[in-house]
Amino acid sequence: MNTELLNAVKDQIINIANENGMILKNEFGTVENFQKFVFSLTIKMIMEIGNISVERAYDMVMGEGSFQNLSNDIWEQLNA
Repeated sequence: MNTELLNAVKDQIINIANENGMILKNEFGTVENFQKFVFSLTIKMIMEIGNISVERAYDMVMGEGSFQNLSNDIWEQLNA
């Protein structure tokens, strides 16, 4: 997992919120919701900035082969 990248995105979101007087607790409700947002935004930004696939972006954040592992797990659950 690329924690350095995820932390950089998280820190930028916090800085922007602080600069604009936003209270993230009010925006997201829970830490878990904020974490999901950071994760999703990171992947979305990588896809858009790098013009790359969701598979490659997911692997950049979660580690090489992670998207394929996720896909395999989902496929197995669908066919269970």
